[in-house]
Amino acid sequence: MTLDDFLPFMLVDLPGCPDPTVKQALLLSANEFCRESHCWDAVQDPLTLTANVRDYDLEGPSGGRCLLVRDVWMGARALRPTTMQELQLVIPKWRETFTNDPTYYNAAIDRQQISFYPTPDGTSTNQVVIRAVYVPTLSATSLPDFLGDRYLEYVVAGAKARLMATPGQTYSKPDAVAFHRERFDNGIALAKAEMMHDRVQGLVTVRPRQFI
Repeated sequence: MTLDDFLPFMLVDLPGCPDPTVKQALLLSANEFCRESHCWDAVQDPLTLTANVRDYDLEGPSGGRCLLVRDVWMGARALRPTTMQELQLVIPKWRETFTNDPTYYNAAIDRQQISFYPTPDGTSTNQVVIRAVYVPTLSATSLPDFLGDRYLEYVVAGAKARLMATPGQTYSKPDAVAFHRERFDNGIALAKAEMMHDRVQGLVTVRPRQFI
């Protein structure tokens, strides 16, 4: 959905608010919603590892940047996340160690890269598949469709709370800020709960306890 698609749901309660200001608030709201709930996740295209190359850029969908790496698979095997301190303990000579199938990965959020250890030697026939969580960039002109289809009212509420808290404007409504912020926070809690089950509906079962 483009940001223009959200405007009719915003402007009715924000008299006199310029469209660019509304769009900026929408992006900030959507960014916070995705950052806190981890609701925007996707599996990237398979990655072919190159000989002697340890670091690879984390690709994101249009208008999104990687927040964190959730899962990494190589063939049927899941790779294990590691910190550099832990890596030094398990592979003391990791700088000089090479393998056809890496075991560990490190993904520093600020670098927007993922690194594999031991360093790939390029002989593996398996590709790496990465599942990552994304947030909208603040220069995006659109938001993922699922945000509008499933969480529109919450993202809109978050943007309204931001704008109505602005003092001295025709659209300032300090008495309504708490209402919209609570609605936004409730949406984040809902999205978090859904992501705990990968948005798959099902029954929660409890194993009966045997009393002696």
